[in-house]
Amino acid sequence: MFALVAGVGACSYTAPAADEPMPDSAVVVTPDSSTPDSPVVEPDGPAPDGPASVPLTTEHEPTSDTWIQVNFATSNFANNQFVIADGSPLCVALMRFDLSALGSTTVISAELHISTNFDQGAPVNVVVLNEQWSETQATWNQRATGQAWSAAGAGPPSSGTTSIAAFSPSQPDTEYTTTFDTGTVQSWIDNPGSNFGMAITSVNGDGPKFISREGASGRPFLRITHIP
Repeated sequence: MFALVAGVGACSYTAPAADEPMPDSAVVVTPDSSTPDSPVVEPDGPAPDGPASVPLTTEHEPTSDTWIQVNFATSNFANNQFVIADGSPLCVALMRFDLSALGSTTVISAELHISTNFDQGAPVNVVVLNEQWSETQATWNQRATGQAWSAAGAGPPSSGTTSIAAFSPSQPDTEYTTTFDTGTVQSWIDNPGSNFGMAITSVNGDGPKFISREGASGRPFLRITHIP
């Protein structure tokens, strides 16, 4: 041991003899390297395969669209650069987006982007279509040549009664963005055979004209955020 001596003398230390055992306080303890000082706690569950998937945002233009009108019950307007939704005379816009390229994916959010032309119109409502139709053959009376709608003009039950989007265009030559029902988009992806598209309707006598997929610019599209 060290000895502290009071007074004038300096500190002194006498080393123990070679055969004299080391005092307890001088024993050097070598830790067992095989035993960590603290226990290692394994995380619950298996280790992840890799980094978490990052959400993607993709845009999808219609693969078919047209409009139908009660006063021209046997006419098809597939080649027009616009579609009309109107309450008087009754007009309904039909539109379909092919989402099969998304494969197995989980939808987080969806938006419909659609632009007016010079005729801004009034409030519209969007519902799903429940029957297959042909872009180049659909009329007010028939969804395809020789195949009548269950209800003329693609009314229920040819279409749904629950709104999947709704908005009020009020300016000409303007793009409008509205929240689109994610459950509908997810069902179109999970079951492509059930994807018959949507109908845009209006009860207002001065309904809007929207730029169609044939338009030179401002074509409609769905913007979908999803996890692959």
